[in-house]
Amino acid sequence: MKLKTNNERYNAYKKVVPFDTMLKRWKNKVEEDGVLTTYREKEFFEKRSAKRKRKMAAAKSRQKRITDDEKNYMKGNRKY
Repeated sequence: MKLKTNNERYNAYKKVVPFDTMLKRWKNKVEEDGVLTTYREKEFFEKRSAKRKRKMAAAKSRQKRITDDEKNYMKGNRKY
């Protein structure tokens, strides 16, 4: 009787997972970590002034959304 090595024992218990499932897991992991968004941000050089304008526009829209939600809440048009 031949004894199994550690590697053979591991392979005997290892699950076989379909490629589609593994690809879906990988995509979800990459999306969670934010790898693609970081890559897209660093893909091209962005001038400081353009970066400042983009961040200011995002802050303004965020603030507008907050104030609109507060106005709707005060009027009684509650979404939640």
